[in-house]
Amino acid sequence: MRSMDTSLSRYRWLISLFVVFGLAVMSLIGMPNSVAQSVADNASGSAVQSIATASYDVGENDFRISDMGPYGDIWSEIMSPSAVAYNSQNNQHLVVWAANDDPTGPVHIYGQRLDATTGAEIGTNDFQINQTLPPSFLPDVTYNPITNEYMVVWANGDFRNPALAPYGIFAQRIDAATGDNVGVNNFRIDTPPSEPGYHVTTPDVTYNSTMNEYLVVWRRYPVDKYSESEMIGQRLAANGTRIGQPITSISDTTLIDFDVAHHAITNEYMVVWSILPINNTTNIYAQRLDATTGAQVGTNDARISDMKQEDHYYSAPDLAIVYNKTTDEYLVVWGGNTGQFSDYQIHGQRLSATGGEVGEDNFAISQITSPNGLYLTGPPAVAYNSPSNQYLVAWTIGRFFHPMDDIEFELYGQLLDGRTGAEIGIDDVRISDMGPEGHPSYYADSPALASNEQNNEYIAIWQGEDNTGTLVEDEMEVFGQCLAVPWEPTPTPTATATPTATSTPPPTTIPPTATPTPTPDLPPIEPSRSFLPLLIR
Repeated sequence: MRSMDTSLSRYRWLISLFVVFGLAVMSLIGMPNSVAQSVADNASGSAVQSIATASYDVGENDFRISDMGPYGDIWSEIMSPSAVAYNSQNNQHLVVWAANDDPTGPVHIYGQRLDATTGAEIGTNDFQINQTLPPSFLPDVTYNPITNEYMVVWANGDFRNPALAPYGIFAQRIDAATGDNVGVNNFRIDTPPSEPGYHVTTPDVTYNSTMNEYLVVWRRYPVDKYSESEMIGQRLAANGTRIGQPITSISDTTLIDFDVAHHAITNEYMVVWSILPINNTTNIYAQRLDATTGAQVGTNDARISDMKQEDHYYSAPDLAIVYNKTTDEYLVVWGGNTGQFSDYQIHGQRLSATGGEVGEDNFAISQITSPNGLYLTGPPAVAYNSPSNQYLVAWTIGRFFHPMDDIEFELYGQLLDGRTGAEIGIDDVRISDMGPEGHPSYYADSPALASNEQNNEYIAIWQGEDNTGTLVEDEMEVFGQCLAVPWEPTPTPTATATPTATSTPPPTTIPPTATPTPTPDLPPIEPSRSFLPLLIR
């Protein structure tokens, strides 16, 4: 088995397991006996809502994207969540990830271009993006249609200059048509703090189509005080040059997770984040930023989730945001529970351009329910498709407890109407099929999504373990699935014609209506499949 210390992802899972288990125990201690018994019953039962067998999969199923290390090697692995961006000019995707390609080698940032229609690999296989000294981890990527370039950002240890902080945020421009590096190699984005002892991590980048520039935000915290983390931002020109001073004090609370989206009409950014628990409760907050200055706009740290602490643990630690240019609003999604501890689901909230809540408050997106089983959902991803005016939300789902080491996670998704946020299509459709069914050693983790508007499709990517081809147990790679989503445009109302005569029309023969064929269901998910929410990112 691979050591937890060799993988940020595995380290995060270990922390999450202890955090959630501890909170669950505390919750059970404080619960009334009837509630505690209910949760105990849930952990031992077997009945679960069935899920339709239909899917949106197109092309190869769960195709492998990365090829880290020799065949069958379990020590070369993916070290942090991957990311993906869509190239509208060439109809391609770029997938990026952090991994060590040599079993004993350093961790670098790698990329792979994909045909957006088929998922087939294009160009150099698993090309290395960073030239900085390792370790490099936690990459993110966005696309610039004006320059036809990608901007890739990541966190990195920079030991070349002892005067600088030990960690930094770096970036690389990439020619979207060729995959070649453009401009300065691996330029640094963050300004090193005047005092040593700070870590910077978890960068997130978004493209500003109004000004043809980027905004990068990241977390910074003292090495010995993670609980004092703050969000920092930096505007970048299209060529990567810094614009203005770093944006500080975006949030007034300590962060867990965060994301950012750009509003092309108002030329503002909407930044959302979750905070460290207060009285066992974690919630989601938002802040608008003027894209030309970085100054805060509107309500300071507006709370948008309603995870309320009463007798149990309530949380909303993992989140994502996307902008809908058709309805001129945002969709924020997160994992959290508003009921007892075992009811951990994916929730959403529509926001107006000014940050006001729109429609149903904190509506549920995932519908995995079980009166007799403990099913939990992991961190969500969201993408918007303009031609169909739809969202796709994806998340992992699994089971933990009973026994603690029996964990199999798979990737599920839900389509939402872009006008109302209402669920459409298949309910909680399954996207991934990693390894033998019910086998806890094969799983999907940390999804990312991109929308292919040319083909009206999506791509879902994730890191995980499978047993296809030369893959063996404990060999972690990046996988993907293309998804074609059928849709029907809103019909144009037709005016009713005024009759011009009173004669009786000839009788019309109406053909009999065919009896619809019921969609088969998968059998109930076995109780050996339980799920752990991803709390540390």
